[in-house]
Amino acid sequence: LTPLDIKLDVSSAVVKCTGEATAVITAEAVGGLGHYSYTLLNGAGGVVRPAQDNGIFADLPIGTYRVAVNSVDCDDISDLITITEPNEALTAQFLPTNVTCFGENNGKLEIIASGGTGIIKYAISPNLNQFDSKVIFEKLAPGDYQAIAQDENGCFVLHDFTITQPNPVIVKEVPNSMIPEVCKDDKDGAFSIEIAGGTAPYSVSLDNAAGPYIQGGPTQTIFDFTNLVGGTHTVYVKDAKNCNTEFVENMPEPVVLNPTAAVYYDC
Repeated sequence: LTPLDIKLDVSSAVVKCTGEATAVITAEAVGGLGHYSYTLLNGAGGVVRPAQDNGIFADLPIGTYRVAVNSVDCDDISDLITITEPNEALTAQFLPTNVTCFGENNGKLEIIASGGTGIIKYAISPNLNQFDSKVIFEKLAPGDYQAIAQDENGCFVLHDFTITQPNPVIVKEVPNSMIPEVCKDDKDGAFSIEIAGGTAPYSVSLDNAAGPYIQGGPTQTIFDFTNLVGGTHTVYVKDAKNCNTEFVENMPEPVVLNPTAAVYYDC
């Protein structure tokens, strides 16, 4: 008889992603009288998988193993098999930056990854199958996204995140706050505005888009404008992230007294 022998295929006897159990040991017995049964043992000889009629042992974690084979007439045991994994698991941090102003698309995602095997590449929805070595994705509009970091073994970290945007900066006149300039050059007109949305604190400039701007307090939303002449005034508003808007106040024109002397001769 041909002596009983065990042929091993350990090409897949490796865990590609740290912490998983994906290794495969394949054993094939030859010789003896046949009717083989295969048992997977650990390095110390303890039973890991009980006897089965084929030599395929899948879903194995790291460790040391042997395959024992029993035939009708004899037994045999394989050499020691060591299953390893990468030294460091693939880890990734996903750092999103939200849109600064309502309606813009200047959101950003930065990915910081380490560990794993080989070069790490990255992708972001809706193109999760298009990998790139760049770690910063820019010009993101508000919405829900998925991002992935993947190494050369196919180990990956998938992350769901949302890019948000602030509410629009809205300016309105405080009701009943407008006081017209009654007479020209009195400069006693006034009005107040209330700001909402955006990101506080707010800054305002009256009738000059270039400033100077006056910054309000951290929670201030109402701004008063006094000592005004009649006519149209424009308030330029910026929030803490330089989101801009403007408000136009149409005040009544003042009364202009422009008397002229009329000389009458009675005789």
